[in-house]
Amino acid sequence: MLIHQITEDNYQTERTNGQLELDTKFSNWDKLANAPVETFTQQSKTLLQDPTIYAYANFFDDQGNR
Repeated sequence: MLIHQITEDNYQTERTNGQLELDTKFSNWDKLANAPVETFTQQSKTLLQDPTIYAYANFFDDQGNR
């Protein structure tokens, strides 16, 4: 059963929507850095269940960049 199909007609729209979703996830994680410890602990448990956020938070290249 096909749930979602990306075609040539909707490719750019889907790509833009995906980038917006990623930017939102990353900014939510970055905002948590300035949050109180209790808030960070609670919200990070939820956010880190997303593999994208887990990778963004934990993996760095040799220069220390995400």
